[in-house]
This record gives sequence, C-alpha cells and structure tokens, in this order.
Amino acid sequence: MSRVSKLLEALQEDPRDLRAYQVFADELMARGDPWGELIGLMCSLEGEKDPGRFLERKRAAEKLRAELEPRLLESLAFWSDALQCEWKWGVVRAVKLGRVPIELHRAVSALFEAPALAVLQELTAWQTEYHGGGDFVQLVALIAGLAPKSLKALKLGGMGDAAVLLSAHPQLESLELMSAEGDYAVREPKLSQLRLAQCGGAAFEWLVTARWPELVALEHTGSGRDVALAEGLTRARFPKLNELRGSCDSCDVFLGALDPEVLGGLSVLELYGEFSDLSLEALIAARTRLAKAKRVVLRGLPTISRRLHGIVKKQLPMVQLIRD
Repeated sequence: MSRVSKLLEALQEDPRDLRAYQVFADELMARGDPWGELIGLMCSLEGEKDPGRFLERKRAAEKLRAELEPRLLESLAFWSDALQCEWKWGVVRAVKLGRVPIELHRAVSALFEAPALAVLQELTAWQTEYHGGGDFVQLVALIAGLAPKSLKALKLGGMGDAAVLLSAHPQLESLELMSAEGDYAVREPKLSQLRLAQCGGAAFEWLVTARWPELVALEHTGSGRDVALAEGLTRARFPKLNELRGSCDSCDVFLGALDPEVLGGLSVLELYGEFSDLSLEALIAARTRLAKAKRVVLRGLPTISRRLHGIVKKQLPMVQLIRD
C-alpha cells in the first residue's frame, strides 16, 4: 500500500482529525498534486482570525476547487441538478442526493469512487427520484457495500436491511429515517443519535424493543403511540439517553407513562402536542430530578391554570410553555 493510500485510510478512520488532513496535503503537494494545495488552503481557514487573510485564502480555495472539481468529482461534476455537495478541508464532507440520473448501481458506484468523496461523512437521500430505476432497499444495500468507513451520518427516506447496513458500518453515529419501512433485526445498535419521522410499525417496534447502549439523542414523530413509546423508554435499554424530542397526541399521556428515572436523566426534553395541568403536575413532581435539565419545552395547544403555570415558572425556570 502506498503512503498516499495509508494516509487516506487514516482519514477514513478519523475524518475529523484536522492534522491528518494537513499531513495528507503535504504528501500530495510533495508529489506535485494540486489537490494537496486545495486541502491545505481549506484547512488553513480553521482558526484564522485575520479577516483579510481569511478572505484571501477563501477566494483562492474556491478558485482552485472550481478548477479541480472535474477531476475530483469525476462524472458527478455533471450531476449539478441531482446532488448538493458540502466541502470541508478539501474533500466533500456531506452529500444530499436528490435524483439518481442513471441506473442505481452505476450511480452509487460513481458516488463513492469519486476522489473528493473518499472521506464522506454524511449522506442524505430523503425524497430521491430514481430516474434510472431502483428503490431504497437497493440503495441501502449499495451503501452498505460501497460507502467509505468515514461515513458517520445517514438521512434516508426509506430503509432496506438495517442489520446489513449497521453491521457493515459500525462507525455510523447518526441515523435519520422518514416514512421508512424495512428490516430492523438489529438488537443492539451502536448509534448515538436516532430520528424516526412518520415511520412504519417495523421501525417503531425496533425502537421500543431493541437495546440502545450508546444512544444519546432521540427524536420521534408520529401519532397513536404515546403510551407505547413512553413505556418503551427505560433506563435499562436507553442507559445514556440525554435528549428527547418528538410529537405526541397528548403530552399529558406521554409524561404520565414515562419512567420518572428516564425523565430525570434528560438534559433536553422537547414535546409537541396538546398539554394541560396534568403535564405541569408531572414536571413539578419531577422537579428534583429535572434540576440539571438545560431545556424543557412543551409546544402545542395548552389548557392550563394560572396557578400551576406560576409554580412551573418559579420552580422550573428551564421550562418553556409555548402556545402553537
């Protein structure tokens, strides 16, 4: 394996290490590769406090990037209406895929073979249009097999075999799914962030029956599941849960069913739904446990008394009650 390949592999192992990018840039420049100059210029923007030097280097980096894009993006350079790229430190950090213009396997292969995406950290495919044919089941299988080990976050509008995906990419930290069905036979995911938006029964069953040893932040939006969700959130299965956001049919019902130990372990709680004095009473009862919370927000249609509202304002200053 060449030194360049070894350095690139090191970047994929730790794609947030600025120093590793600088070492990679030095090696490329030593070989006369202008990509190294681009990486060096973009890295030099970090921590630059002089506005003049910052703008000068930023303009130089943008000019050089425009010159190198056809080489670094390869065929993706012609997909301007199909994807959006976010560059950082001389590589593409994140991609949003809006349209697959060619056959799916060829498209995903081209995506992950482009040099600029060798250290890709985030991929978004919400409402992807498959003009060349395909679906999310195929897309997930291809991501599992072809995506670099640097991939940290996925945002998908569908799901295939989650077990294959998470097994192939144990370094994934964040998964966001919208309106997704699929196969979720993963009993102990290592994700630290999970968002499920209007997903089907299989995804919800996965959430409330699996064990989540590393999950810190959870967001769930859906209807008709207040009690099942609250009862599924136990400290035994969510030992590190620190942030909880979501929508409820009734905040009263959800908070009434939520384990006080789980509620007291949260630093952030944001709920959207109808709430009344019952929700305020649940928060007041947990005020000792909530003492370390940074933010508690109930947003929706309230039916609350002035008396309890006043008690909450006095005893729980971190609580915001928002009529919406």
